[in-house]
Amino acid sequence: MNTIGKIIPHEEALLPETTFAESRIIILIVEDNEFENAIIKKQIQLLLDSGRMPSDFEIELISYMDGRGCMNDLRAGVFEKSVIIAFLDYYLQKGITGFDLFRVINSLNAANKSIFMTQSNEYKLWVRLSKTKAYALIHKDVLTPLKCRDLLEKIFSEMF
Repeated sequence: MNTIGKIIPHEEALLPETTFAESRIIILIVEDNEFENAIIKKQIQLLLDSGRMPSDFEIELISYMDGRGCMNDLRAGVFEKSVIIAFLDYYLQKGITGFDLFRVINSLNAANKSIFMTQSNEYKLWVRLSKTKAYALIHKDVLTPLKCRDLLEKIFSEMF
C-alpha cells in the first residue's frame, strides 16, 4: 500500500475507552526545522484558541527544536501525570530520532498519542513506522500544519 502523502491512522493505536485521571494535556511539537516548527505551532494554537477544545482540562502547547531537550524533560518527569499528544519529526539532530522519543512517551501513559512526521520517501522507514503503535504517520509537505491541526481535532473528538 502506498502511504506517502497521506495521513494514516494506525488501528492498533486506538486504545479502548481510556479514562483520563490526569487533568493536564500536553501537546508536544518536536521539529528541528524552525520554520516548520513555528507554523505547526501556530496552526495548533489557532485550534486551541478557537473555543472548540474541552475546557475541563489544562492544555499546554510546548515545542522543541531538538530531540535532546524533549528527551531530557521526559526523563526528568516534567510531563508526569499528563496525557501527551506528540507530533514528532522522525529525523532530528543531535543523535535522537522521533522513534526514540516515541518509545519513552508510550512508556509513560497508555493514553499518550504520538504522530510521526517525515519527508522521507524511504519505503523501509514507512514500513517500520507503520508497525509501531503510533496514532498516525504524516508525510511532510506544505499541508503538514493543517494535517497536524486536523489530527489533533480528531484526537480530541475521540477522547471526549
